[in-house]
Amino acid sequence: MTNYRRQIDDAWECLGMGETEHAVVLARAILNHRPEVIDAYVVLAAATEVPAEAIALLKEAVCVAAAFEKGECSQAVAYDLHAHVRALGNLARLLWEAARPGNREEALRHARRALRLDPNDRAGTRLLLMGWEASAGNWPAARRIARRYRDEYR
Repeated sequence: MTNYRRQIDDAWECLGMGETEHAVVLARAILNHRPEVIDAYVVLAAATEVPAEAIALLKEAVCVAAAFEKGECSQAVAYDLHAHVRALGNLARLLWEAARPGNREEALRHARRALRLDPNDRAGTRLLLMGWEASAGNWPAARRIARRYRDEYR
């Protein structure tokens, strides 16, 4: 396991134990050396209490992930699909909750992308997305999600 991955794991553990300041220090230290570590942005977003700041951090994480997909990032850091999906899902939730003009459409785009990247839906995005699609009046999309995952218990 590479050093930055260990630090990310430690940062998540710190967040879980309520040691937010330590998690922030770890995430910022990672970004100082490896700004392409997607999960460091996700940790910082989880640590902040300011929704606009969390949204900005998650958008940066999504931009970094897009750079990976285009082959624009160094080979020193591996693309982390799960961190990308986490960033998309968390960004979608925050945008949906902010309920500003255009945010809900953007939230739907990010949630749809997360589900496309992780069709097994380890993050449970489908549950939110199904409700959001219905809320937006897109009943056919909500039904497609329900049919696709009808055998899933969660």
